[in-house]
Amino acid sequence: MKVAIPSETGEGLTSIRSGHFGHTPWFTLVTIEDGQVTGVESVKNVDHDEVGCGGVIEFAHNLGIDAMICAGMGQPPFMRFTQYGVDIYLEQETPMVGDVVNKFIAGDCARMVLENHLTERHARALLRMEDPEKRMAALKTVIARKMNVAQTDTYIKSLLEQEGQVKRPKRTFIAKDVRLFLNTIDHAVQTMKEAGIGAAFQRKETDEYYECVVRIPKSAAHKAS
Repeated sequence: MKVAIPSETGEGLTSIRSGHFGHTPWFTLVTIEDGQVTGVESVKNVDHDEVGCGGVIEFAHNLGIDAMICAGMGQPPFMRFTQYGVDIYLEQETPMVGDVVNKFIAGDCARMVLENHLTERHARALLRMEDPEKRMAALKTVIARKMNVAQTDTYIKSLLEQEGQVKRPKRTFIAKDVRLFLNTIDHAVQTMKEAGIGAAFQRKETDEYYECVVRIPKSAAHKAS
């Protein structure tokens, strides 16, 4: 498991933690296996002023991290990290990176959930909405109505259907449907015959396909027009 801790310096476990993940100068990356630290790496962060919060999130995600321990995080970046499968843990009291890693291994760091008791499963449902403004509006509705995960899923699905974002499954025709088509063609030809049009319908069936040929005299077509 690889964990990132926003840090003020690039001194590994002896670094001082940074209070903000977006503007942090460094990320200390700690690999933990079977409750033991097996690797430590310091990586300089990208310039927040140039790439914005979204750019920092992409950069951190591309480091291959599984979790991040920080002092706090807003809902939009938390939802983005959740989308990437990165767990966020909160720890606001311990200043040194090495000490917070020990607390994390001991299970003393709280896993972050959305405000108002919403979970990462709520976040995953909300992230299905591509428009940030509509997503935040939906979030406010979920909070106001105190929706559980299932209710949130249903609500988001209804919003996406209204916007046409939900792709409906293509219908797969089966043999019964094909026979229905063939019978429809046959019925249409019979109707033309009853109307005095000398139409003819020939059908050929092989192991791979149906072949249908409908012949309508041009003279009949001219009369109909």
